[in-house]
Amino acid sequence: MKECATAAQHSDAPERVGQYEYWAEYKPHGQDTILRRHLGIGQQQVLLSADVLQQDAAALRDVLGVPVSGDHVGAVKMSQDQRLLAYAVSMVEGAEQYCCVVKDIDTGRLISAGVIPHATCFEWSGDGSCLYYCLADDLGRPSKVLRRRLDSVSSGDDVALFTDTDPKHFVTLTHTKDWRYVLINSHSKLSSEVHLLDAEDSNSMPVCVQARTPDLEYFVEHYKGHLLLLTNKLIVSTAPPTHAAAVIGCTSAAAGQDYSLVTLPASQVTAEHSGTDNWQLLVAERPDVAVTDLDVFDSGIVLHERLAGRPALTLLRLSVEPQSVQQSASLSVLHQQQVSSELIGCRQASVVPCQ
Repeated sequence: MKECATAAQHSDAPERVGQYEYWAEYKPHGQDTILRRHLGIGQQQVLLSADVLQQDAAALRDVLGVPVSGDHVGAVKMSQDQRLLAYAVSMVEGAEQYCCVVKDIDTGRLISAGVIPHATCFEWSGDGSCLYYCLADDLGRPSKVLRRRLDSVSSGDDVALFTDTDPKHFVTLTHTKDWRYVLINSHSKLSSEVHLLDAEDSNSMPVCVQARTPDLEYFVEHYKGHLLLLTNKLIVSTAPPTHAAAVIGCTSAAAGQDYSLVTLPASQVTAEHSGTDNWQLLVAERPDVAVTDLDVFDSGIVLHERLAGRPALTLLRLSVEPQSVQQSASLSVLHQQQVSSELIGCRQASVVPCQ
């Protein structure tokens, strides 16, 4: 699978994950490579290509006993240690039916327990021993989350973790950028519900951050023991005057129509207690600013925004402040800086001012 680097046109800029750089490429003549990674000076490794897909599809046909087209790839997920690759391969040509496949990157061998037909999405546990995956109901709505151990001998050993019976909600799986939690996200057009799974505990059960409430939306990330939530819920700051600088922005007449950034200690989300009571405001809604995304880095966070219709970034350097023995540590903003430019587009560059 290793080959010398050759000149090629990249469809995406390389993305560094740990010691490797990953990218897709296309060639003026010949088959596109779906995923490669850089191994060192002058060496690359092909992880997915048209030839690899057809080889895996042939193996799946033998395992499943049904046709597998192998002409399209859906989601691609790397385990945290980058030894295992999970990806969705098309089963029926022209239809959105996929099979999850797990393979050992070094040997190219398919892992039998990692073959999961009809999985709509999937996510790794922190140690790579388990896959969390989602199945659709009879109407094709992703609704059920299960956990499969890769050393299991039967799909009957899979553990059902969550089922959403509300036909308006669709379930997806993600993990926080630091791999601390796997997130079960259940969203409709008007409301959200997110459940946390401890990614470091392969036997953990989901815990709800905030039960769905009409017209309440929120999206979750994690930063050094604290949950960060983008939410349309109006949170009024109760910070004392000495900490007023820790709260960026202000409430407005349009409150509740856009997203603000709130936080709470992750330890306060338990099976016995969840809800918005402990949400603390970090960044309020601001006039003419629409927050579209959140990126987490070691030294702080980046809010992706639209400022008066133009792309913008707000860079926030955060501090975790210790409290008394009875209280959890609190999170505050040490510094904030806004950048507005039509040239914003490289997510890696956005972290530089926070260093």
